[in-house]
Amino acid sequence: MIWNYHWDPDQMNRGEPYYSSLIRILVFFVFLESLPVRGQNIDVVSEDVVSLSDITYNLRSGIGVTDNVLYSNNNEVSRSYAVIGLDLTAFQIRGDEREFSVFLSADHEQYFESDPVDSESFVLAMAEYRHHLYNNWWIGLGSEYLYIDQLLDLSADDDFNIVQATGHSFGILPTVEKKLAGDWIVSLDIPWRRQYYNDPLDDYTEASPELMLSYKTGQYSQLRLKANLEYRGYDSRTIHGSLSPHQLSDILNFERSGVDLRYRHYLDHSRKWRSTTVLGFLNNKDNGDGYYNYDRFTAKQELLYKANSLQIRSGIGLSNYHYANQKDDTQNQLRRKRVVRAEIRASYAVRDNLKIFSAYRFERSLSNSSYDNYRANNVSVGMEWEF
Repeated sequence: MIWNYHWDPDQMNRGEPYYSSLIRILVFFVFLESLPVRGQNIDVVSEDVVSLSDITYNLRSGIGVTDNVLYSNNNEVSRSYAVIGLDLTAFQIRGDEREFSVFLSADHEQYFESDPVDSESFVLAMAEYRHHLYNNWWIGLGSEYLYIDQLLDLSADDDFNIVQATGHSFGILPTVEKKLAGDWIVSLDIPWRRQYYNDPLDDYTEASPELMLSYKTGQYSQLRLKANLEYRGYDSRTIHGSLSPHQLSDILNFERSGVDLRYRHYLDHSRKWRSTTVLGFLNNKDNGDGYYNYDRFTAKQELLYKANSLQIRSGIGLSNYHYANQKDDTQNQLRRKRVVRAEIRASYAVRDNLKIFSAYRFERSLSNSSYDNYRANNVSVGMEWEF
């Protein structure tokens, strides 16, 4: 898996679409925050409008090994792989209070042996336009495209366990933001997405409005509270169990509601150390007999160190799933699932535009259903070029 575990506990399970709205937006804007100042250009759009613009390319390649490529509980297969990737980020901030931004990320992971998995790929493209209206009101419109060809654990809310998921996703992301008195910001995002999968997975349409309130608690800290609703309607996947008298269709859909709290804080005045803590809750309900109903509790802690040429990022996260109706192997207890994930990644700039990196990832799924237990380790090293 190339793009898994990017410091977001809301998508802790590999079956959860880690490319959902929250992580996509976070990936996008965290990357923008890291842009080098030296690449910025000041352009004169007209006599009255001056803009600040930048474009950054990041190429990376490396090799790695994973000891359980299938995320299996009884058939662990170790495989080595080579990976190549590209990131492109561009933005323009105009003096007439308009902002444009584009982000592209692509990764391809090629295993040295084609059995049982030949390769995994990921492509994410995003574009956004933001405009200041008046009195600190902002509106924005974004679009996105996603391609995946990856092994996913879909056991959280599907009848599959590990499956090679191949598909495309298209999305539109309108947003409204208001900067309040002090350092308060409130925003409403209303993303809509259409997901197309190859067999055996079913296509679906998804809408997930999100309300977010953030507050900058001083120069070194930020607090953010987010609440979201989500509706996912499948094309042909049917409900579990029989159709009730009041239901007109047996096509499955999910209704989800969630909330998470994030606290980000710099631990020193030089901003070399940064801590991020996230707590989250999600409730999932289906329109059938409740077979897929569950509550998910998540917690994540990340620590980032960045100074001169060295950067180290480490994180650990926990997700607990409590199912309302599914039973374990013995059919005597309700199903429980716990996913623990940890990562540490270090990079060092040997030149102005060249970095070397090493990374270690650990993932452990614990459940009272035997098919849902697995352990996986992944180690990789490589180089990054930035232009």
